[in-house]
Amino acid sequence: MLAGADTPRHVCLHSQRAAEKSLKAAFVLEGVDFQHIRDLDKLRNLLPAGWSVKETHRDLAKTTRYVIRSRYLGIAPELNGADASHAVSVAGEICDSIEAEFEHRGVP
Repeated sequence: MLAGADTPRHVCLHSQRAAEKSLKAAFVLEGVDFQHIRDLDKLRNLLPAGWSVKETHRDLAKTTRYVIRSRYLGIAPELNGADASHAVSVAGEICDSIEAEFEHRGVP
């Protein structure tokens, strides 16, 4: 998607959502209700102790803002290729971290 993206905003939006859903999957595994929010920092902070993503990704504010910047055009500078690359990188790291935790906890 990144290589052929005409609009980096779509890449940023989907990347943020992938990170958000990965964090929420951790709550499901823990059997803990989660808030229906998009703020990645708040979600990460609400995770129970022991999730490595809490230590490895201490500032997710920029990635969270991609939702606003991609959906509400004209309120902030247009997202660009560098933003899209950053979003994909962060989302990939979060998804990989959560997946590794699932495997560590015996979930295939």
